[in-house]
Amino acid sequence: MLLIRFFKPRRSLSLVNLILSLSVSLVSASAQKAPSVEKLVEFAKANYGLLIVQTNGIVKNNLKLINGDQVREGRSTLKFIRKPKLMEDLVILELDLPDTKFTMGFDGQKTWALNNTERTELSPDLAAAFRSSYAHSYEALLRYKEDGSKIEYVETKKIASLEIDTIDLTTTDGQKSRYEVSRRSGHILYLEYETKPTTPEAKPIKYRLHFKDFKVVQNTIIIPYKTVVYENDVIVEERTVIEAAFGGQVEEKIFKPDAPVENPEEKKEPTPTKP
Repeated sequence: MLLIRFFKPRRSLSLVNLILSLSVSLVSASAQKAPSVEKLVEFAKANYGLLIVQTNGIVKNNLKLINGDQVREGRSTLKFIRKPKLMEDLVILELDLPDTKFTMGFDGQKTWALNNTERTELSPDLAAAFRSSYAHSYEALLRYKEDGSKIEYVETKKIASLEIDTIDLTTTDGQKSRYEVSRRSGHILYLEYETKPTTPEAKPIKYRLHFKDFKVVQNTIIIPYKTVVYENDVIVEERTVIEAAFGGQVEEKIFKPDAPVENPEEKKEPTPTKP
C-alpha cells in the first residue's frame, strides 16, 4: 500500500534490537517445546514494525484481476482510518480499470459504492465479500487482542529449513481465519478463510492469500509488497504495492459516499515511499 525504501539499519536500530531479542527467545523456546501462541503472535507483531500503531494510511497497488485466460489490469487504492477495533475502521477501496472506476467504502455505519462517481447499490454477496476481505486480513491477527478474538496454535510444519506455525483465529462473531506464520521471520505467509454466499444452495468459497516480498516503509513499518489471491485454489487476483504512506492527514469526511472531491494542494501528507 506505498512507495518503498530499503531498510536503514542506523535509523531503525531499536526495531532491530527488539526483533532480535524476541527471535532469540523463540529459538531457545523451540529447542525445548513449541512456544505459546501468544508469543508467536507477539513476535509477528514486532516483525511488522510500527504498522498497527499507525492511525491511517493510503496504499496504492498495481492490480491484476484474473478470470481463466482473461486478465484485466489496473490500479487499486486502499485508504483507511483506524478505530479501536478492526471492523470499526473507516475504509475506502478504489478500483481503477480501463473501462470503469469502482469505489467501495465503509463510513463506520454502512457500506456504500460508486460506479464512475454515481451511487450504486452493492449486491449482498459483493457487500459481504468487501467486508470479509477486511475482517480476514493479516492485520486481524496482529490486532486480535483489541478485537477480543481468540487464537489457537494448530501445528508447526517444516519445509526444508523453514518452520511454519499454523494459527487459527476466531472473532467474537464466530468468523474463522487460519494463518501460516514463518517461525524465522515472524511474517504471515499465508491466510485462509471461507465465505458463505447469500444464496442458500451455493457452496462456500475458499480464499487463500499468499503474502511475499516484505519490505520496510518509512523506516519503521514492514508490509508485504506482493499479494496473490486464490479462490477455490485458482488464482484470481495479484496486487503489487507501488506507493504507500502512513500517518498522514486523512480526513474522516472522505469516507462518506457524498464526500466532495479532494483538492490535492490542500492535503499535507508524508512523502510516500516507493520501490
